Amino acid sequence: MAFFTRFRQLLSNGSWLLALLVFSTIFERLNVFVPSMDFSLKLSLLILPIAGLVLLLKKRLTFNPTFLFPALAAAVLTEILSIIFSFDRFQSLQVVVLHLLMISLFYLIVWSVRSERGLDRLVWAWGVGTGTVSLLGIWQFFRYAWGADPTLFFESWFSAKTLPVDTFIQSLYGLLSWQTRHSLGMADHFLRPPSTFIDVSTGASFVGIFLILGLGWFLSWKREDRRRVLIGALMVIASLYFIITVSRSAALGLVAGVGVFSYLYFKDRINTKILKSLITTGALAILGAGIVFSITTQRLGSTLNRLTYAQDAWQMFIKNPLFGVGVGNFEPYCMSILNPGSPACYSHSIFLTWLGEMGILGLAVNLFLAAVLIYFLHRLFDRLGRENVWKWRIAGLLSAYVALLAANLFHAHYGLDFTWVLLGLAVAGYYSAKAEYYNRAERGQYYLTKNSKSEVQNSKLDILGVKIDDVAMEEAVERVKGFFKSGQKAYVVTPNSEMIIAARKDKEFNWVLNQADLAVPDTAGLVWASRIWGTPLKERVAGTDLFERLCEEAARRGGRVFFLEGPEGLRSGAIAAENLKKRYPKLTVAGTAVAAYADEKEATAAIKSASRGREIDFLFVAYGHGRQEQWIARNLPKISVKVAVGIGGALDFAAGAQRRAPTLIRRLGFEWLYRLVKQPWRIKRQLTLLPFIFLTFKESFKRI
Repeated sequence: MAFFTRFRQLLSNGSWLLALLVFSTIFERLNVFVPSMDFSLKLSLLILPIAGLVLLLKKRLTFNPTFLFPALAAAVLTEILSIIFSFDRFQSLQVVVLHLLMISLFYLIVWSVRSERGLDRLVWAWGVGTGTVSLLGIWQFFRYAWGADPTLFFESWFSAKTLPVDTFIQSLYGLLSWQTRHSLGMADHFLRPPSTFIDVSTGASFVGIFLILGLGWFLSWKREDRRRVLIGALMVIASLYFIITVSRSAALGLVAGVGVFSYLYFKDRINTKILKSLITTGALAILGAGIVFSITTQRLGSTLNRLTYAQDAWQMFIKNPLFGVGVGNFEPYCMSILNPGSPACYSHSIFLTWLGEMGILGLAVNLFLAAVLIYFLHRLFDRLGRENVWKWRIAGLLSAYVALLAANLFHAHYGLDFTWVLLGLAVAGYYSAKAEYYNRAERGQYYLTKNSKSEVQNSKLDILGVKIDDVAMEEAVERVKGFFKSGQKAYVVTPNSEMIIAARKDKEFNWVLNQADLAVPDTAGLVWASRIWGTPLKERVAGTDLFERLCEEAARRGGRVFFLEGPEGLRSGAIAAENLKKRYPKLTVAGTAVAAYADEKEATAAIKSASRGREIDFLFVAYGHGRQEQWIARNLPKISVKVAVGIGGALDFAAGAQRRAPTLIRRLGFEWLYRLVKQPWRIKRQLTLLPFIFLTFKESFKRI
């Protein structure tokens, strides 16, 4: 019964669909093909929007740009700009659309993984996919070796087929004598059959990556954990497949990945200089053997061809050093201009592809993306203690990504689905590890290095110099109730991105915000910043929503409220009062006033007159950010008010003078975009947020 209960839970939250999506990306050539319509699409790209929709409806998706956003944005922008100079613009447009889908796959994984178990599930999906591919490949191998038909029963369902690909085993096989082969009943020519369901180099690459990922997860579990046995079995099967079908690019990737993992594992146990020497010597020995293998066997022709591809890439670069010949145009340009009549012209290197298709800009932005990811993972790895289970998972993710980059030196896998799954797992792992990092620290379980303990903060998060309370809406309301119980005067502020930037320039305003008894994150920008840094605030507590909840609380407790606004706005206070009293019949509005910001005597006199000798529970001030907070800080001690709150344009919404974005748009954090569409003149205000965006990502390099 427990199994079926768990299975129903998986179905209900959509996790099974995300795991299926990861599983389907492993089958890179698994296409849905409709011959009559000449339509072919990867199965993973069909599942992608379905998974996203299900997770969205289940409220499991929350938008978050992540620390990689600037690098991803730069890469996409460079691709889009390359279309202008493209040899075939339509081809470039198709590739850009495909890459946007791949980035969607990346973000879907990052947004959906919210726990250690969630990430484990996706790694298992990769492992099961790898095991399935390996078993099928091993079965094909031995069927073909003994002269039987190796064709898989489902190959006729899919359109994409690979060409015959020679393997490492082919060379070893050639060492056997003709008599020995025939006595064993083996085929004379040992080529991988042309009707295979996945490309050999691609298969070897993602299998090699799983070997490194699996090692990281294997080491993170205790010795008695049964999961070690299961993942170990998958790694053994994957290793056999890797040996059978290994390509030079996949072997190079595995060597690089294992070298990095070894360095990370032993660097605290062995003298660093000795360790580096051992790893370098081992790597050079393996690379030397690989070079000898490449030039002394029938692979020499393939090796020489790669030099031709490098020359082709250079010719494309010379044509347009800045933008190349256009994203996705390496092969079309090569076959049409450089080598007319050639049956194929594949770069066999993602670095040559970037250089030829997008010039120096494309190469630079993609290397920048890789460097940022490696930097963040390595920095977090160094901060985690050896006892922390996440240390070896982060090591596995970092090493696997290095393995992918190394494999791409001689084979362009970077645009394939499984690459973006790995990127998603790496970033999701970073944030999951960082969340565990802070959670354990707060509980006193310091699985951290000594120097990092002091960086853990309590319920307030410093956002570019302004301290924000990490509270959800209900917690914020409870905090306000606590002010009443204590009998203290208090004021509440609702900082947004604009206020943060203004506070950096105005020391007095900064002091006012930081002295507030409660500061809630009013806009999505603050929440996004906290998530980018890996110290996420619980949720956005919109000032307008908090205003309405406090009015509801005032009605419940039989309290009184007062609205104060300036003459420059829509003067919505009176209408807002009427509407709120209809919504909350027990609400008592002691009064409303329209008074200039500078005329403090008029405003305080109006409040004093409305109080009639009794303290007002809530004073809501709508002077606009900056002025309303400073007005409250100066005047709260002088007036009979228990709690004062700066509310900006909340009165306009309550009065119906302005309409808010639909609930779904607000939940995703795009209310600002909705308001911008409705009020285009706000573009000037939005542009002032560029410094906030820049400072947010700059700050991410300083925080763990």
